[in-house]
Amino acid sequence: MAELGLVEWDGVPRPAVLFRWSKRSGTIAIFSVITVGLLGVVGLATSRGLGDRLLASLLLLISLAGLIGSLGILWGTRFIALLPQGILKRDLPGSTFVAWDTIEAVGRYQLSWQSCLGLRTREPPRVEGRLALVMNRLGRVIRGMDGGFDVGYALWTMDDGSELERLVKRCVADPSARGSLGQTLADP
Repeated sequence: MAELGLVEWDGVPRPAVLFRWSKRSGTIAIFSVITVGLLGVVGLATSRGLGDRLLASLLLLISLAGLIGSLGILWGTRFIALLPQGILKRDLPGSTFVAWDTIEAVGRYQLSWQSCLGLRTREPPRVEGRLALVMNRLGRVIRGMDGGFDVGYALWTMDDGSELERLVKRCVADPSARGSLGQTLADP
């Protein structure tokens, strides 16, 4: 569920509508990455060739990264905040901020089986955190192959992804709606 809260941005606490990843998604993700990690361990224990060992090591690295991200979901440190100034996504690697006035288009796209909300922007988002910068660039390349969006949010990871999509579309279409974000959960 979306919630009201204060989010620190640019050193100032700001009112926001917060969307957190669902605990269910985090639990499913943990079991999935543990399974991938176990495949890596079995691969390392049973493989004889260099290629097999490299693949098994890659599975372990992917599993470790996924486990860290999944724990962030369960701890509640990952969220998307709709601020009067723009959209802030914060997770373990860092944060990404997209100002409302830079958004040219909003739409849905599919990435594998995932339903995602995409934003096309006039200028790159503000990214903080070295790993977040790398992940944002990689995501931009992947999204460029599927819809040409500059920023994407996985809707399936949240209990109320459709509400996030509705509010973002509303705030892009009607700039006056942005001012009340964080003050009420009702339509801005």
